[in-house]
Amino acid sequence: MYVRITVHLTNGQQRSGIRHFPDSEQLEGIRTHAFKLSVEVLGRGGIKDVTVEALPADDPAVVAFILSDHSRKTSPEQSSGEHPFTKEQHRRQSKTSPYN
Repeated sequence: MYVRITVHLTNGQQRSGIRHFPDSEQLEGIRTHAFKLSVEVLGRGGIKDVTVEALPADDPAVVAFILSDHSRKTSPEQSSGEHPFTKEQHRRQSKTSPYN
């Protein structure tokens, strides 16, 4: 289940984010947990309320969350330690070399 957690601050601002939870989680339990974490970080005086809303998997915010999570998990290609400019020069030389 994907949910949008919105923390309403006492100064009128709000902060929100998308998270994924197992289907067995209930929205009220997620809201309570998010409220406790927010109070730990911002203090009780800074939090007005926390709301949690279930989102469908095809919601644009959920799709963006999935894509950003996937890009964090993929590691970049392993480097040989050779500078890219030098690597390109070697590649060009091997193409034009008559000894190949």
